[in-house]
Amino acid sequence: LTLNEFVMKSLKECSSTIQETMILRNLLDYVVGIKCKYVQDEAAFLFVIHTLQELIIRQYNFSLRQANDFLSRYIEWLLAVRSDDKQTSLLSIIGFRFVCHIMELYLSQQIISTDHSPRTTVNAPVINSRIHAFRELSLNKNYSPYQGVLSLAEVFFTNVSTYNFLHANDLLKNISIALYQERFFRCE
Repeated sequence: LTLNEFVMKSLKECSSTIQETMILRNLLDYVVGIKCKYVQDEAAFLFVIHTLQELIIRQYNFSLRQANDFLSRYIEWLLAVRSDDKQTSLLSIIGFRFVCHIMELYLSQQIISTDHSPRTTVNAPVINSRIHAFRELSLNKNYSPYQGVLSLAEVFFTNVSTYNFLHANDLLKNISIALYQERFFRCE
């Protein structure tokens, strides 16, 4: 929570897109490189991830190439976290991995190509559907306690005429609240 407050304070004080991009770069470097022993609360860390996603989404107002690079790096990190079977850290706790899995699938579904911005308009075509992979999550025995969360998230994958890249933080917030209830509200 202290990190998130620091980032929010820094954003309020920044006066240029260059400064905001530096804040994003530093936050992404921190998230990608964090050692598990320094993360003590999944819900609070997800709040930092929420801020990170928000900054990545805003980057599309500044530079397409740079924003795509940030998004690609973030998706790679989500994939690495959700694929980590070592079970040796907080970041490998099944609930956190579950959230990373959903977000990786959702963000991947929004990508059109590396030289275009993700889907951001109503009825934009889905070229990279992840609905089948999303539905397979319900068959994963590790995720069986989270069936209610899957049904909550499914609309983001199936109702593509309404939900797009700009709704990624809504999805993250909804599934975080469903998984962590009062702990996530404490972060807000």
